[in-house]
Amino acid sequence: MASHSQAIYTGIEIGTATIKVAICSVADDYGVTLLGWGEAPSIKVIKGEVKDRDFVCQQLTRAVRQAETEAQTPISETFVTLSVGGRFVNLVRTEGTITFENGSMQITEEHIIAAARQAIYTPKDDSQIVDGEYTRFYRLDKDEILLSPPVGSYSTCVQVQNESIVFQRRYLEAYASIAADVIDGPPNAVAYTPFALAFAAFKRQSGVQAEGCLLIDIGAGVTSYVLYTGRDFFTMGQITVGCDHAANDLAINFRLPINSTRKILRDFGNLQCSVMPEIDGRRRYIAAEKDISGSTENIPALRVEQIVQLRFQELFNIINKKIKDEDAWQWATGGVMICGGGARIPKISELAGDVFNRPVAIARTYGAEGRSDVVDSPSALVPLGLARYGKQSYDIEIQNHPHDTAGKFRNFIINMLNW
Repeated sequence: MASHSQAIYTGIEIGTATIKVAICSVADDYGVTLLGWGEAPSIKVIKGEVKDRDFVCQQLTRAVRQAETEAQTPISETFVTLSVGGRFVNLVRTEGTITFENGSMQITEEHIIAAARQAIYTPKDDSQIVDGEYTRFYRLDKDEILLSPPVGSYSTCVQVQNESIVFQRRYLEAYASIAADVIDGPPNAVAYTPFALAFAAFKRQSGVQAEGCLLIDIGAGVTSYVLYTGRDFFTMGQITVGCDHAANDLAINFRLPINSTRKILRDFGNLQCSVMPEIDGRRRYIAAEKDISGSTENIPALRVEQIVQLRFQELFNIINKKIKDEDAWQWATGGVMICGGGARIPKISELAGDVFNRPVAIARTYGAEGRSDVVDSPSALVPLGLARYGKQSYDIEIQNHPHDTAGKFRNFIINMLNW
């Protein structure tokens, strides 16, 4: 794979339902212009785990070729970032504390740095790889949580709490090797999926405090969430529940093939259904496909809506409990945003609003230009966010290693794969 030499960045998302590839130009202010887009069904990815490597490689190749043709740019000449998520990624919290033996002292940047160094997570063995971390908060002796470095404050101690993104090596290698086979070399960087979402939806500006927000991406097999405080991230994670679970509920209840119930979910709006059913006495039915012969069976639309509602209610309640348990709702003053394939389900925002008791909106990628069917889609945030994340990664590498043309991230993956 050729070294990156232009301001062109590629994001690759290998999801449960679809594989998405976005080739973008990213400006110095991190504005994104979509140059090429490719998409193909993934099918053989279950809850973030690849079940058929050869098939996924074929589908990724299809998506890459589509994006290259539209962008008129070979992916080998771009900086490629791959999203990785699922149940084989863990978030590990660590703390570092500096205590002043002589009583209260004024906190300096050096104290913050020293505490942060103590909070660095070291993998327990070679089965783990740390790729990314963020500072959740700072704390002084008053036990008050602070979101910005308390430089200049007086205290007897200062504590830093970090969260590290820890990948299981064999799964990270599996994803990176699939991408390497298709793009003729390893990707330049990898990013935890919620990180990519945050880079798509939230504009991080130094010294500017914006409203915080909880962003939820409802995928086919995995739902990601990230709470942005307006300055940085407070918490993030993934739940292995998504649209396929609602489709499976329907398949079991009505004894239908899973592909038939997936189609019902995709066509929910066209079928005049919503996730907030209205009991109005009407007898509405959906013609559901029973088998590959094309024969159908009429099933009650109201019952379908109620089953789907229960599944997404449960999902939102799980997330709500996680945020409550962390006492984190205080940072989400801007409410909730929803994206992913699940965002297309009619009235999903209303259902989320009832559970979270907060305003809910459909998320879009900020500062993005290009094909409106993509850049305005709630399903495109991850690959577009990956392009922006890649730009930041490249800028950091150039700043820290100006003579390293391959970059630390790519060298790391090359060594990992023994490329």
